[in-house]
Amino acid sequence: MRESLLEIGDGPNLIQLLEPLTADSPVQKMMDKNGGRGGLAHVAFRVESAQRAFETMQASGFQIIDKAPRKGSRGTTVFFCSSQIEGRQPLWASD
Repeated sequence: MRESLLEIGDGPNLIQLLEPLTADSPVQKMMDKNGGRGGLAHVAFRVESAQRAFETMQASGFQIIDKAPRKGSRGTTVFFCSSQIEGRQPLWASD
């Protein structure tokens, strides 16, 4: 997939745009489920420590998709939680 980032204001907030490059990419599968239209893929929260957030959320009963925090884009560390936790969209944390 191809990623583009839009900076929002002077702070650390970003909007991430994702473009599928293959028919079997997760982004394309999401678009196919949405009638070929794009949409909201996930909501992210910047945290001090993705590992601590992972452990806290796991201990609190969140259904975490990843087995452990992993590398994300731009040098971040991320993990995803099930979309069944908060509405329809997955949550992820990044440090």
